[in-house]
Amino acid sequence: NGIATGVKSFGQGMVEVGDSLTQIGVLATAGGALFVKQAMDFEDGLVSVQKTTNATSGEMKILEKDIRQLATTMPIAHGELTNLASIAGQLGVKQQDLAHFTETMAMMGTATNLSASEASEAIARFTNVTGTGIENIDRIGSAIVDLGNHFATSEREIVDMSMNLVGTMSSLGATEAEILAVATAMSSLGITAERGGSSISKFFVDMASSVNEGGDALIGFTEITGMTAEAFTDLFNTDPTQAFKAFIDGLAEIERQGGSVVQALDDFGIKEVRLRDTLLRLAQGHEVLGSALDQSNIAFQDGTALMTEYELM
Repeated sequence: NGIATGVKSFGQGMVEVGDSLTQIGVLATAGGALFVKQAMDFEDGLVSVQKTTNATSGEMKILEKDIRQLATTMPIAHGELTNLASIAGQLGVKQQDLAHFTETMAMMGTATNLSASEASEAIARFTNVTGTGIENIDRIGSAIVDLGNHFATSEREIVDMSMNLVGTMSSLGATEAEILAVATAMSSLGITAERGGSSISKFFVDMASSVNEGGDALIGFTEITGMTAEAFTDLFNTDPTQAFKAFIDGLAEIERQGGSVVQALDDFGIKEVRLRDTLLRLAQGHEVLGSALDQSNIAFQDGTALMTEYELM
């Protein structure tokens, strides 16, 4: 009986060892497959980057080295990093800027509720519209992160709203920091990009038209802001965002004095539902707009909030 029991235990032990070896083999196979897939993703990504940038083999070797180095210091796989570089190349980021752009967008994907690819596409397009290229991407990323930390909105909402505003506001001379600030104030007040973005863009166009026409076209703006036509025109031509803020502050002052903002907008001729709702919300939260402008300008100039947030993750 003792011998039989010993043989049985030995046999069971061999089965368990066999099972363990089988499991190790499966893990090794799975790990090997994962390694191969990652390597293939990396190579495919490099090919895609070369196609979108027309980089030379020498330039690609430098980029490959830079990406491999990034992968050792960031929690992102080689393949995803090359995918970010490929997106950047498709959207016009120059070859010599790809590594820096990729690193910054990888940080955005880690430190915000945006994925790295979402951040890449949005910010590359944003800077293409403003015309700065990637010169300010660290500052833009820092402003987005800082605004997301200080206001009742998220980085994704700020970016979504900014993409609806950037075309018009940039063409009129607004800075990148100002565009992000207006987007922050609007999204913080519960205004969605779909409802508020296009209506405010149109309002900026209407302000520009009124300033260009002068005369009676400016009466509504002078009555609400309390400024002379000349002063409002000068302010708009110098800083259209501050002219917009003066209009919002004027609406808030009407309400503070017991007047009807709805009536003031009706008298002004603003009856479109989306625009009126957006202006009413901004008037009620006018201090948010002022705070967002101040905060965005500080964070943009400082340019360190993104790195700080990333290092805390």
